[in-house]
Amino acid sequence: MNFIFSLEFKKILEKMSKKDKSGLKKIENQVYKIISNPLIGKPLRNVMKNYRRIHIGSYVLVYKK
Repeated sequence: MNFIFSLEFKKILEKMSKKDKSGLKKIENQVYKIISNPLIGKPLRNVMKNYRRIHIGSYVLVYKK
């Protein structure tokens, strides 16, 4: 399986690693959950039909399965 993270997502993770380590850990845990079961997020509709979302604290992570 190949996983591709956007450049924007990588930049956000770099910034969080310096400022909010607990938030980064939460995101990391959810990413591992998504990797093991990509269907856990809520499916989106219309234009973003092939995407899913999952809430992580005050963040929303949108991903494509």
